[in-house]
Order: sequence, then structure tokens, then C-alpha cells
Amino acid sequence: MPLDLASSAVVPLTSRQQQLVSLLGHGFSNTQIARALGISALTVRTHLHQVYGRLGVASREEAVARVGQFGPTRSDVARPEGLEPPTS
Repeated sequence: MPLDLASSAVVPLTSRQQQLVSLLGHGFSNTQIARALGISALTVRTHLHQVYGRLGVASREEAVARVGQFGPTRSDVARPEGLEPPTS
């Protein structure tokens, strides 16, 4: 069942937080996210902790899944130019 944002207790994510979750969905590490956004890895970590709190989740995977319930999926969000997701 899709998430009803009107009745949801989830606080909307900022545009920066949405960028972070999008990159998580593409499989980027904190270091790769930091490079893509021109911020430090520590700042990425801080932003992610704030995202987890807003979404009520405890992991990267949960954050991506939660956002996927009411937002774009990982395939809908373009990767930053010049960066490829990790291969494994």
C-alpha cells in the first residue's frame, strides 16, 4: 500500500537529503557521495543520520526502501555526471 503523505508522520526530506538518498539507491558509498556533492564524508554521515531520524529507519537500505514508497525509485534519479555506482 502506498504511503499517504497527508496523514504520514514522516517529515519531508530537504533537497540535499533527497540527493543523498538517491545516491544511496545507486549504491554509492559515503566517500563517493561526498565527492559527488562536494562535501566531506563526515558531512554525508551527519546528513544520513538526520535522514534516518526523519524517516524512522536505521540503515541505508531501509532509507532507500522508505523513500521508494513515496518518491522516485533509484532508476528514476540520474547519477551525477562522471560517477558510476560500485560494481560487485
